[in-house]
Amino acid sequence: MVGENLSRSEGGAGSTGPHLPPIMLWIMGGLALIVILSACFNYTNLSMARAMRRFKEVGLRKAIGAGKNEVRQQFLIEAIMISLSALVLSFFLFLTLRPLLINLAPEMQRTIKLEITPVVMIAFIIFSVFVGSIAGFLPALFFSKVSAISALRNVSRPTQRSVKVFKHLTLRRSLVVIQYTFTLIFITTTTIGYVQYKNILAFDLRFKTENILNIDTQSNRPETLFQELSELPEVKALSRSLIITSVGNAWGGFVKYQNTRDSALVMTNNVDENYLPLHEYKLIAGENFKTRPTTFQAASEMIVNQQFLKRFNISYNDPKNAIGEVVTFSNFRGTRKATIVGVMKDFHYGKVENLIGPVAFMHWTPEDRAIINIKIQSTDMTATMGKIESIWKKYDRVHPLKAQFYDEAIEEAYREFSTLIKIIGFLAFLAISIASQTMKAAKSNPVEVLKNE
Repeated sequence: MVGENLSRSEGGAGSTGPHLPPIMLWIMGGLALIVILSACFNYTNLSMARAMRRFKEVGLRKAIGAGKNEVRQQFLIEAIMISLSALVLSFFLFLTLRPLLINLAPEMQRTIKLEITPVVMIAFIIFSVFVGSIAGFLPALFFSKVSAISALRNVSRPTQRSVKVFKHLTLRRSLVVIQYTFTLIFITTTTIGYVQYKNILAFDLRFKTENILNIDTQSNRPETLFQELSELPEVKALSRSLIITSVGNAWGGFVKYQNTRDSALVMTNNVDENYLPLHEYKLIAGENFKTRPTTFQAASEMIVNQQFLKRFNISYNDPKNAIGEVVTFSNFRGTRKATIVGVMKDFHYGKVENLIGPVAFMHWTPEDRAIINIKIQSTDMTATMGKIESIWKKYDRVHPLKAQFYDEAIEEAYREFSTLIKIIGFLAFLAISIASQTMKAAKSNPVEVLKNE
């Protein structure tokens, strides 16, 4: 959890896990609505493009006594039947594409259930009838206004020209313009989103993540594993931490400074003395941890970021003068005093979309769960991973190795964004296909008129 949602963890560990933010649901719903409107415009354009073939039919119906309401009903029913037929086709298409959609982000299966229930079917049938009514409204209105004499004479061109939206723009042309506007929006959104996604993955978190492998010890004591891993020639450095930051995980507690009534939630991570140099955090004042506590209460040193000093106005935000200041830290494990021994540059504790807030590093103890951070330098990463897995099997024969490179964890943390881009790209393809069909109909209709003349 990050930001305001962290209050739910009450100072404990938290992780957002697989989730889809509400804003993304609104975005995808809006884009789907645009595609449906584009399809409605397409149906309207195709119906008007086929006017030459339907004029005599409408004229004959009116000549034998059909009124405007009967003509309107005919075209509305046709549109609704086509919409319902499209719903049946989309059902089989959905069954085909469902595995592909789920595989875009397998972890999202816990939050999104692509299941068809009776309630969903009824809702889609009603929605299909509604869409058909919208799509057939303009063609029904258009043909109901055609007079029997004009229809029998095949005077289609002047009639079509009479349907004006602006002074020099017919309805059909305006719909084509709107469709291509939607298509350009899709293409632009997809391009910008893809570029933004790549920028996020390459974003400067203000510490290093390249070739760092994080191994979850799965509640086992890490000392033996730590020692054996350090003997591998490909391993250049090791450290231990409580959580992996910058991927949506968090651990927090409440801090007080001199004003006992001023308490603020501070994000924390418990790390050992090797963690900062391994990840190349920038210390701007003070020094690294010096003690090696074995219990929570004994961990009395704290390394804070610049926002921490700013939040509590410690030594007027002067990093050098802040060294040695004492704060009170509280979480579900208890309350203790902590001395600031170092100040590091601000970095992104949460995801890149979250503002940088006050952060404190405290010393890892054997009471904490352990993530072993390994800096690897290898020309054959597959062989190196094989060695690490062999060591793990000696260490724990029951549980499989849970290891992931830091960069892969960051990419996974933003997978929902990647999934959204793929969905937008698919919708863009649909919008382009629909707009192209409309343009083809718009070009073919004048040729049909000339042939008839």
